[in-house]
This record gives sequence, structure tokens and C-alpha cells, in this order.
Amino acid sequence: MPRRIAANRIIFGSKEFIQYAIEIEGCIVKDYYPLTEELPFTEWLGGTITLSNDAEGCIRAYKDGKLLTQDCY
Repeated sequence: MPRRIAANRIIFGSKEFIQYAIEIEGCIVKDYYPLTEELPFTEWLGGTITLSNDAEGCIRAYKDGKLLTQDCY
């Protein structure tokens, strides 16, 4: 099961998303979407999560400069 994390802001390139959730498998972001309702098994980190593409084109998520993974922060 992917890890679902919600935050106040998600920044991906020049775009900013407010009240969004991301789903991570391993250390790759598989999906991101607006948080419109309370979802089960969602961790709230708050603050800002930054998304960026790696060299292979996979999306990675960072919080306070640290890579977010399925297993830990």
C-alpha cells in the first residue's frame, strides 16, 4: 500500500498546490491530488512539500530538504 501524505502546500516546479496529498511507493511519487475530504491512512505533515523530477523522469518528494520515502521521513 502506498504511503499517503498531506501538506498545506505542494510545490512542483513553478506550480503551487494548496491542501494536497501525495502517494509514495518506495521513494517515487505515484500520484498527487487535492485533499477535498478526510482520507483514511493519511499522514499530515503540514508545511510545504517540494516535488521534483529526477534524472529518470520519476517524481520525488522532499520535506525540509529530506527525501520522503514510503517507509520514513
